[in-house]
Amino acid sequence: MKGIIHLAGLGLAWALLTGCASTLDSRVQMLEFGMSKERVIQTLGVGHRTVAAREDSTNVRVEVLRFEDPKWGEVLVYLRDGKLVQWGDVRALESMPQ
Repeated sequence: MKGIIHLAGLGLAWALLTGCASTLDSRVQMLEFGMSKERVIQTLGVGHRTVAAREDSTNVRVEVLRFEDPKWGEVLVYLRDGKLVQWGDVRALESMPQ
């Protein structure tokens, strides 16, 4: 009996974890150009890191946030003056024309 309960608990934990892992991809589909940094974080979740930040030649802040997902990889989000201007996974962004 303990074994069945333990197995059921593991199955539930696996289902919850895999369900959560697959949601980043669907949340990325909800992004829109011009969204605020706060709205992007709210949409994608709080599991992010700022991986780059600078001021451009016109003193406008430019930031890159990385959201990581074990199933879908990483999604990079580019903000200019606090607004969303670009997003995607690293491979897709590298292959985009200028």
